[in-house]
Amino acid sequence: MLSKYPYKAKIHFLDDQNSELTEFYFQRGANIFVFSYELDGQRKHTFIDTGYVDHRDTILPILRKHHIDLTQIQNIII
Repeated sequence: MLSKYPYKAKIHFLDDQNSELTEFYFQRGANIFVFSYELDGQRKHTFIDTGYVDHRDTILPILRKHHIDLTQIQNIII
């Protein structure tokens, strides 16, 4: 089971088409955001707001499902 909490993901492509903002909306609040971009030929990410404690076991699998390489998270903004 990926998540016991329903969520929706919405991707916004920015003008250059190499950068995007992915929004993850949870039914019970605690939305998270990931800004993805190209840097030195690699896909990097900035994780914005790390979510609510109730979602602690579901956030990393959700990021993986959406092809966000956890090793390439360069910044975390809380």
